[in-house]
Amino acid sequence: YIAAVLPVTTLAPATDLKRSVTYKAADAGTKGAGIISDTLSNKKVLRFTQPSGGGAIFNITPGVADVYALRLKYYNNTGNTLSAKLQLQASDGTIMKTEDLIFKPVQKGKTGTLATTTGTSINAGNYNVIITAINARGLVISSLEMQ
Repeated sequence: YIAAVLPVTTLAPATDLKRSVTYKAADAGTKGAGIISDTLSNKKVLRFTQPSGGGAIFNITPGVADVYALRLKYYNNTGNTLSAKLQLQASDGTIMKTEDLIFKPVQKGKTGTLATTTGTSINAGNYNVIITAINARGLVISSLEMQ
């Protein structure tokens, strides 16, 4: 008898091969007081004007069932660490994921990127990514990227 043995491999998923979709702040919705549509460097952005209460809503539409990377592009020129809560909501209202987000200060004119994932595999369809202020006065969100 002949037996072949191979070492165990643990390859990470090929996320760089997935299509990346950027959802602009201009296309996002808002909820509550304390968030406004604004312009920064000729780009439409969402600006949190109160520490809490306001929220940004990005409608995402994944094409196939998978775990997706989510990357928020933001500006935080306050000099303070800001916080918000992310919720991933299915079209039927089911909350699929909740996560506290920390936005570190960035240099004036520079963007920061906050990376997370959907947490679990989500099917094709419509979902809302809701960013609700916890302590976010001065936070500016320019886009959400899904890959």
